[in-house]
Amino acid sequence: MIPENCIWLFIADVPSAAFTDKEEAEEWIIKNKLSGVLTAFPLGISCFDWSIENNALTIRAEKIEEKKSDPKFIASCLPASLEHFHYRNGIKD
Repeated sequence: MIPENCIWLFIADVPSAAFTDKEEAEEWIIKNKLSGVLTAFPLGISCFDWSIENNALTIRAEKIEEKKSDPKFIASCLPASLEHFHYRNGIKD
């Protein structure tokens, strides 16, 4: 799922690049023969809040209510439903 308003982040060991255009990101990844993950992150909203708004969390409703007050969960929320691609040496897996 690609958020309507998103930024593409390339992450290897740490986030190392941000692009507004997926094709530009892929050109950069290929050119530099990089390994990592390119993910579409929502802009102007946290991944946690975006996940709730888009029913992208795969946990029970009562668990979501519990997690709404858990700073660690909110800060680390990265739903698998966000569009993402894996690369190895510049080649998409």
